[in-house]
Amino acid sequence: MPDTSTRTLAELSINTIRTLAMDAVQQARSGHPGTPMALAPLVSGMCLANAGLGAAHGIGAGLGATLGVSHGVACGMLLPHVMRYNIDRGVVKYAALGRAFGAGYPSEKDDALYAADVIEDLCAGLRLPCSLGELGVTQIMLPSLAKASMGSSMRKNPVEIDEPECEAFLKSIL
Repeated sequence: MPDTSTRTLAELSINTIRTLAMDAVQQARSGHPGTPMALAPLVSGMCLANAGLGAAHGIGAGLGATLGVSHGVACGMLLPHVMRYNIDRGVVKYAALGRAFGAGYPSEKDDALYAADVIEDLCAGLRLPCSLGELGVTQIMLPSLAKASMGSSMRKNPVEIDEPECEAFLKSIL
């Protein structure tokens, strides 16, 4: 569980990162994206070091090990799917992120789902793949990918995911 300062730092930086991400991609085509976006990996690293990783990173590592998919692309593609998986199992901690993005629904679950939608829209805008199939994953690969995904990052996911559950999740986003 992240401490209060980590949570505050993450909430303060997430909208800046989201806002600058699209601009950074456009500017990178014609020069340096600038200092604000350059701070994103620093802040992200600080938050992850204190809060721990989760299923997006665990499965991302599995995708890298089995298919050579870059970790950033894998984690970006996986994040909204993993968020929804966790939300569907009672995790509402993403509600603060949804409110930081402008949500204000009556329920924390709806605010959390809004956060997943915003992340998914950002990924689409950055032209990241939306499914495992777009990364070259096939159904026959799912058992080995699930096994390769079960490293230490999975232990910090807010919902415990064992190998069979991981395989079922992977199938759902194929």
